[in-house]
Amino acid sequence: MLCHRHGHRLAKRSLGSTCRGLHLNHKVYPGPATTKQEPPLLILHSLFGSASNFRGPAQQLSKQREVVLADLRNHGASPWDDDVSFSAAAEDVAELIDSLGVPSVSLVGHSLGGKVAMLVALRRPALVERLCVVDIAPVQYDMAGNRGIIEALL
Repeated sequence: MLCHRHGHRLAKRSLGSTCRGLHLNHKVYPGPATTKQEPPLLILHSLFGSASNFRGPAQQLSKQREVVLADLRNHGASPWDDDVSFSAAAEDVAELIDSLGVPSVSLVGHSLGGKVAMLVALRRPALVERLCVVDIAPVQYDMAGNRGIIEALL
């Protein structure tokens, strides 16, 4: 089931702010019927990535449990918005989890996805049963040295 939801917003529970999250493009890889007691595994990609980066691992992992891959805002087939903050991205992910109809997920975030995952876990801990953060730390990074690279990419 591939869910494309472009260009509109949804008002739902907030991460403690008045912002409204975007409907994220996502793909669900159903697991075996016997694993419905386990929370789904939601995987978030890195900067300039997309859900498709984890298609192979998702296909393999779905043999054991349900897996959800999501495109973060301004990535892949998800809507684009001027708000590129971690808070906005975390709001989007929280609303995606709410829309899945499950009480919680096991959340994996790679790099940028890890930053977003940590913020979801901090602000909405009931939504995150387990958290795995890869290739990023819970610190503020000095991006001054990368400014030229980022400007060239934009």
